[in-house]
Amino acid sequence: MEPENRICDICADSWPVGYKVEGFIGKGSFGKVFRVSGHPYHPTETIAVKEFPTSILFDDKTLSYNDAREKFKEGMWFDKGTQYHPYVIAFANRFFVSHGGTRLNSDGIAIADGHAYIEMEECHQKTLADWLQENMNVRPIKIMKIWIRQLLSALEFIHDQGVIHRDLKPQNIFFKRTHGASYGLDGNLKIGDFGMIKRCFDEDDQVEKRLSSREIREHNKFYGTPMYNAPEKSTKKYNNKVDVFSLGLIAAELIIPMKKERVRDAVFEILKAGNLPKLVAQQPIEVRNFIMLATKPEPELRPFAAELLEHDFFEDTKQKLRIVEVHLSKAEFASFKKVIKGRCNGCNKTPCETRAFHWQKM
Repeated sequence: MEPENRICDICADSWPVGYKVEGFIGKGSFGKVFRVSGHPYHPTETIAVKEFPTSILFDDKTLSYNDAREKFKEGMWFDKGTQYHPYVIAFANRFFVSHGGTRLNSDGIAIADGHAYIEMEECHQKTLADWLQENMNVRPIKIMKIWIRQLLSALEFIHDQGVIHRDLKPQNIFFKRTHGASYGLDGNLKIGDFGMIKRCFDEDDQVEKRLSSREIREHNKFYGTPMYNAPEKSTKKYNNKVDVFSLGLIAAELIIPMKKERVRDAVFEILKAGNLPKLVAQQPIEVRNFIMLATKPEPELRPFAAELLEHDFFEDTKQKLRIVEVHLSKAEFASFKKVIKGRCNGCNKTPCETRAFHWQKM
């Protein structure tokens, strides 16, 4: 591997015993991702490990070094008690390696030199963004609906954990790699790359900070991809419906092949203004209504993910979704016993040792 595609030499000596880097997968937001073998819970499989510099933990300028480290260890993305969902990339563990010193950044904050690592399930190396570029002909509408419902199901789950993704886009949507599922029309999607998430413990609780106009512009450049951002993100006051708006844009992109970026950009801008693009107007009424509802510029008129799952758009896909929504295999179930000790969303009991079967029924 090239030097820029290797894990930090200093940190490598402090990695868990038995771990071996098998290859470089790619770059995500703020960090690099590696294929790793030797995980105690997955001895016959490889997992993905994301490496990123500890400096990005200091997005909150009020945090001290110790506070930032604890924030990461307790789970910036998902707590250890978070339950498994078939359309969200599963996280196994996280660890932090310090280089043994601190330095002051431009704001005078003491930052530890080192890296943070997140272990997660490995997906196909190509993302939904790759698939969209490779498939510019007419796409099977029923499969597109199934994929959109998978993503909405994942968003409902993520939001139930008190989390806003904030950077939902095709580059952060992956294809499940294990147990026979593959890249392409017969594959299942998974939302990943949670580097931009924000906690909000009530769905009506809004993310709000006292910032200057310049800081708001910098924030929106840093948090999320402008093309897929909801309009209200520019006001620096929003809730988890920003993810629903991004999903609406992705739904339009899935259903309507747009070969030129300028066409896609124009469609997105028209939707953000609350108007009906010609390409969307040409779609069946349930498709048109779904896209326009998911991309309502006014967040108070835009449904939550759970509400959008009940839309008539999905009427002809419900039976199919039960087939593709794969329940945990015995191996996966054994690996995630610690995770499923929380409240089960299948039977609403805590703990639940039969959740694998509940997934099959959902």
